[in-house]
Amino acid sequence: MHGAVYTSVGWTKPRVIPPESELRKAAGILNDGAKVAMLIGQGAVGAAAEVIEVAELLGAGVAKTLLGRPMRSAHNSPIRTSRSSPSSGTARSR
Repeated sequence: MHGAVYTSVGWTKPRVIPPESELRKAAGILNDGAKVAMLIGQGAVGAAAEVIEVAELLGAGVAKTLLGRPMRSAHNSPIRTSRSSPSSGTARSR
């Protein structure tokens, strides 16, 4: 970078861990669901195996946001949903 002067020692990606009570609350919501769908984004990058495991346990479909597209290992999974059709308004399972 032209004329840039760096004065910091660097940046470390933070590791955010929710409180146990919030994890239990989320698990309860997912377990109580009759038809669960998961919308994953960039927060799930690096956790494809965990996403697939949870989706398989719940029988859930998985859709990715644009920022969640780097999750390539979940791309060919049978739990992945495809784009919805503009004419039908419904998602198809692959």
